[in-house]
Amino acid sequence: MAADQPVAERGLLRIGELSRRHGLTPDVLRAWERRYGLLRPERSPGGFRLYTASDDERVRAMRRNMSRGFSPAVAARMALRDAPAPPTDGPARLASARMELGDALESYRDVEAQGVLDGLLAAFSVETVVRDVVLPYLHDLGERWAAGEVSVAQEHFASEVIRGRLLGLARGWDTGTGPRALLAWRVGGTPAPARAPCWPARPTSTTTSGSSASASGSASTAGGSPTSAPTAPSPRCGTPRRRSTRA
Repeated sequence: MAADQPVAERGLLRIGELSRRHGLTPDVLRAWERRYGLLRPERSPGGFRLYTASDDERVRAMRRNMSRGFSPAVAARMALRDAPAPPTDGPARLASARMELGDALESYRDVEAQGVLDGLLAAFSVETVVRDVVLPYLHDLGERWAAGEVSVAQEHFASEVIRGRLLGLARGWDTGTGPRALLAWRVGGTPAPARAPCWPARPTSTTTSGSSASASGSASTAGGSPTSAPTAPSPRCGTPRRRSTRA
C-alpha cells in the first residue's frame, strides 16, 4: 500500500473510529493490544495507530467470544486463532456484512450493528449498501418472521435500528437545487394525482322579507310556473385568498 494514500482509501481506521464501532474505549483496545497481542496496527508518519480490517475482525471475534462467557485471555486466543480473514472482493464482503448485521440485530446488539453499517458506508456508496445489504436483509427477515423463525421483538428491533440509520442518512436531502416532487398514493394502490385543497363555499342566504316573499309567491302563481329551489354552492378549490383586515 502506498504510504501517501489517504487513510480512508487504504481501509485503515484510527483508534477512535475502531472504538466507536465496537462500543469500547481506546484504553481497552490499547490494553488488548498490549496484553494479548490482539491488534497489530500500522503507524502513521506522525506515530498514530492505524488499524486494518483484520484488526477489526479480531476485535469483533473477541467480543463475540467474551459474550459467550470466556475470559478475556481465552477470548483473545480464540480470536487470534479463529478470526477469519476479511473478504477482499465487493460481493463477498457485502454478503458477509449482511450476515454480521443480521446476527447483531437479532441478538439486540445495537452498537455492533451500527459498527457493521459504519464499515459498509465507509467502503461503499449508500445506494450499494441499501440495495445489496439492507433491503435483502429486511426481505429475508420478513420471510423468516412469517415462518415463525424470528420473534416479533427481534423483527421490531431490527427494523427500528435500520429505520433510524436511514433517517439519519436522509438528513440534508432537501438542500438540492432540483425541482420538488409531490407523491400521493391511494389506499387501493392506484397512484392519485396531486390536487389543490378544496373546501366548501359559504352557503348563500335564501331568507327574504315577508312582503317580498308574498309578492314573489303571487307572481309565480299568476305566471303558472313554480319557483325553482336554490342550488347548493360548489366547493372551491385552489389556494384560498387572504381576507383583508382593512375596514
